[in-house]
Amino acid sequence: LTKIQTTAKERGEAQQVGLELHSIKADYFFKAQWAFLVGLVLVGLTWISPGSRFDKISKLLAWLVLSYATVLAVVGVIVRCLIMQRPPITTLYETMLFIGSACALFGLIAEWMTKRGLGLLIAAVAGGACMFLSIQFDTAEATDNLQQLQAVLITNFWLSTHVPIINLGYAACMVAALISMIYFI
Repeated sequence: LTKIQTTAKERGEAQQVGLELHSIKADYFFKAQWAFLVGLVLVGLTWISPGSRFDKISKLLAWLVLSYATVLAVVGVIVRCLIMQRPPITTLYETMLFIGSACALFGLIAEWMTKRGLGLLIAAVAGGACMFLSIQFDTAEATDNLQQLQAVLITNFWLSTHVPIINLGYAACMVAALISMIYFI
Protein backbone atom coordinates (compact mmCIF):
# COMPACT_ATOMS: atom_id res chain seq x y z
CA LEU A 1 0.00 0.00 0.00
CA THR A 2 2.79 2.44 0.87
CA LYS A 3 4.55 1.62 -2.40
CA ILE A 4 1.35 2.35 -4.34
CA GLN A 5 0.85 5.66 -2.54
CA THR A 6 4.49 6.66 -3.12
CA THR A 7 4.26 5.82 -6.82
CA ALA A 8 0.97 7.72 -7.11
CA LYS A 9 2.49 10.79 -5.41
CA GLU A 10 5.44 10.72 -7.81
CA ARG A 11 3.03 10.76 -10.76
CA GLY A 12 0.81 13.44 -9.18
CA GLU A 13 -2.14 11.04 -8.83
CA ALA A 14 -2.20 10.55 -5.06
CA GLN A 15 -5.24 12.70 -4.29
CA GLN A 16 -7.70 9.88 -5.11
CA VAL A 17 -5.88 6.86 -3.63
CA GLY A 18 -8.01 6.85 -0.46
CA LEU A 19 -11.25 7.01 -2.42
CA GLU A 20 -10.05 4.28 -4.77
CA LEU A 21 -9.22 2.05 -1.80
CA HIS A 22 -12.68 2.74 -0.38
CA SER A 23 -14.24 1.81 -3.73
CA ILE A 24 -12.31 -1.47 -3.87
CA LYS A 25 -13.26 -2.38 -0.30
CA ALA A 26 -16.91 -1.38 -0.73
CA ASP A 27 -17.22 -3.41 -3.96
CA TYR A 28 -20.43 -1.63 -4.93
CA PHE A 29 -21.05 -3.40 -8.22
CA PHE A 30 -20.52 -6.93 -6.91
CA LYS A 31 -22.99 -6.30 -4.09
CA ALA A 32 -25.41 -4.65 -6.51
CA GLN A 33 -25.40 -7.60 -8.94
CA TRP A 34 -26.39 -10.04 -6.20
CA ALA A 35 -29.00 -7.67 -4.78
CA PHE A 36 -30.50 -7.40 -8.29
CA LEU A 37 -30.62 -11.20 -8.47
CA VAL A 38 -32.36 -11.44 -5.07
CA GLY A 39 -34.74 -8.71 -6.24
CA LEU A 40 -35.54 -10.72 -9.37
CA VAL A 41 -36.39 -13.76 -7.24
CA LEU A 42 -38.65 -11.59 -5.06
CA VAL A 43 -40.37 -10.20 -8.15
CA GLY A 44 -40.96 -13.79 -9.29
CA LEU A 45 -42.54 -14.56 -5.92
CA THR A 46 -45.12 -11.83 -6.53
CA TRP A 47 -46.52 -13.91 -9.41
CA ILE A 48 -47.40 -16.87 -7.16
CA SER A 49 -50.53 -15.38 -5.66
CA PRO A 50 -51.45 -12.02 -7.24
CA GLY A 51 -53.40 -9.68 -4.99
CA SER A 52 -52.74 -11.66 -1.82
CA ARG A 53 -50.93 -10.55 1.32
CA PHE A 54 -47.94 -12.67 0.18
CA ASP A 55 -47.90 -10.69 -3.09
CA LYS A 56 -47.87 -7.38 -1.24
CA ILE A 57 -45.08 -8.45 1.10
CA SER A 58 -43.01 -9.84 -1.78
CA LYS A 59 -43.54 -6.65 -3.77
CA LEU A 60 -42.46 -4.49 -0.83
CA LEU A 61 -39.37 -6.63 -0.25
CA ALA A 62 -38.56 -6.55 -3.97
CA TRP A 63 -38.95 -2.76 -3.95
CA LEU A 64 -36.57 -2.44 -0.97
CA VAL A 65 -33.94 -4.86 -2.30
CA LEU A 66 -34.01 -3.37 -5.81
CA SER A 67 -33.80 0.15 -4.39
CA TYR A 68 -30.76 -0.95 -2.37
CA ALA A 69 -29.17 -2.51 -5.48
CA THR A 70 -29.84 0.62 -7.52
CA VAL A 71 -28.38 2.87 -4.83
CA LEU A 72 -25.26 0.67 -4.72
CA ALA A 73 -24.88 0.85 -8.50
CA VAL A 74 -25.47 4.61 -8.69
CA VAL A 75 -23.10 5.31 -5.78
CA GLY A 76 -20.50 3.10 -7.45
CA VAL A 77 -20.78 5.13 -10.66
CA ILE A 78 -20.56 8.40 -8.71
CA VAL A 79 -17.49 7.21 -6.81
CA ARG A 80 -15.86 6.29 -10.13
CA CYS A 81 -16.66 9.82 -11.37
CA LEU A 82 -14.96 11.30 -8.33
CA ILE A 83 -11.92 9.05 -8.62
CA MET A 84 -11.41 9.66 -12.31
CA GLN A 85 -12.53 13.31 -12.34
CA ARG A 86 -14.71 12.61 -15.39
CA PRO A 87 -17.82 10.64 -16.32
CA PRO A 88 -16.89 6.94 -16.14
CA ILE A 89 -18.21 5.84 -19.52
CA THR A 90 -15.20 5.50 -21.80
CA THR A 91 -14.87 1.69 -21.87
CA LEU A 92 -17.42 -1.07 -22.38
CA TYR A 93 -17.08 -2.00 -18.71
CA GLU A 94 -17.95 1.52 -17.57
CA THR A 95 -20.70 1.88 -20.14
CA MET A 96 -22.42 -1.30 -18.94
CA LEU A 97 -22.29 -0.07 -15.34
CA PHE A 98 -23.72 3.31 -16.30
CA ILE A 99 -26.50 1.91 -18.48
CA GLY A 100 -27.41 -0.76 -15.91
CA SER A 101 -27.65 1.82 -13.16
CA ALA A 102 -29.77 4.11 -15.33
CA CYS A 103 -32.10 1.27 -16.41
CA ALA A 104 -32.62 0.19 -12.80
CA LEU A 105 -33.37 3.77 -11.81
CA PHE A 106 -35.81 4.16 -14.73
CA GLY A 107 -37.49 0.89 -13.73
CA LEU A 108 -37.93 2.02 -10.14
CA ILE A 109 -39.33 5.37 -11.29
CA ALA A 110 -41.78 3.54 -13.58
CA GLU A 111 -42.82 1.30 -10.68
CA TRP A 112 -43.30 4.29 -8.40
CA MET A 113 -45.57 5.86 -11.03
CA THR A 114 -47.59 2.77 -12.05
CA LYS A 115 -47.35 0.35 -9.09
CA ARG A 116 -48.01 -2.64 -11.37
CA GLY A 117 -44.86 -4.67 -10.79
CA LEU A 118 -43.53 -4.11 -14.30
CA GLY A 119 -41.02 -1.48 -13.19
CA LEU A 120 -39.63 -3.85 -10.56
CA LEU A 121 -39.14 -6.53 -13.20
CA ILE A 122 -37.42 -4.03 -15.52
CA ALA A 123 -35.12 -2.83 -12.71
CA ALA A 124 -34.21 -6.40 -11.73
CA VAL A 125 -33.61 -7.72 -15.25
CA ALA A 126 -31.86 -4.69 -16.74
CA GLY A 127 -29.82 -3.81 -13.66
CA GLY A 128 -28.80 -7.39 -12.97
CA ALA A 129 -28.01 -8.23 -16.58
CA CYS A 130 -25.82 -5.17 -17.01
CA MET A 131 -23.96 -5.82 -13.75
CA PHE A 132 -23.25 -9.43 -14.79
CA LEU A 133 -22.25 -8.35 -18.32
CA SER A 134 -19.91 -5.69 -16.96
CA ILE A 135 -17.98 -8.41 -15.12
CA GLN A 136 -17.42 -10.16 -18.45
CA PHE A 137 -15.92 -6.99 -19.94
CA ASP A 138 -13.84 -6.37 -16.83
CA THR A 139 -12.33 -9.86 -16.73
CA ALA A 140 -11.99 -10.18 -20.52
CA GLU A 141 -9.64 -7.20 -20.71
CA ALA A 142 -7.73 -8.25 -17.55
CA THR A 143 -6.42 -4.71 -17.08
CA ASP A 144 -6.94 -1.88 -14.63
CA ASN A 145 -10.48 -0.65 -15.23
CA LEU A 146 -9.61 2.86 -13.96
CA GLN A 147 -7.64 3.79 -17.05
CA GLN A 148 -6.23 7.15 -18.06
CA LEU A 149 -8.01 8.87 -20.91
CA GLN A 150 -6.32 9.99 -24.07
CA ALA A 151 -5.30 13.63 -23.77
CA VAL A 152 -7.92 14.86 -26.22
CA LEU A 153 -10.77 13.43 -24.11
CA ILE A 154 -9.61 14.74 -20.72
CA THR A 155 -10.59 18.32 -21.46
CA ASN A 156 -13.27 17.64 -24.05
CA PHE A 157 -16.62 19.23 -23.16
CA TRP A 158 -18.46 16.56 -25.15
CA LEU A 159 -17.20 13.74 -22.94
CA SER A 160 -19.07 15.30 -20.03
CA THR A 161 -22.27 16.11 -21.89
CA HIS A 162 -22.80 14.18 -25.09
CA VAL A 163 -21.62 10.73 -23.99
CA PRO A 164 -23.75 10.51 -20.79
CA ILE A 165 -26.84 11.74 -22.66
CA ILE A 166 -26.31 9.15 -25.40
CA ASN A 167 -25.89 6.41 -22.78
CA LEU A 168 -29.07 7.54 -21.00
CA GLY A 169 -30.78 7.23 -24.40
CA TYR A 170 -29.45 3.67 -24.69
CA ALA A 171 -30.82 2.93 -21.22
CA ALA A 172 -34.24 4.36 -22.11
CA CYS A 173 -34.31 2.25 -25.29
CA MET A 174 -33.36 -0.84 -23.29
CA VAL A 175 -36.19 -0.18 -20.82
CA ALA A 176 -38.65 0.35 -23.68
CA ALA A 177 -37.50 -2.88 -25.37
CA LEU A 178 -37.90 -4.85 -22.13
CA ILE A 179 -41.39 -3.42 -21.58
CA SER A 180 -42.42 -4.36 -25.11
CA MET A 181 -41.04 -7.90 -24.71
CA ILE A 182 -42.85 -8.36 -21.43
CA TYR A 183 -46.14 -7.18 -22.91
CA PHE A 184 -45.61 -9.40 -25.94
CA ILE A 185 -45.03 -12.46 -23.75
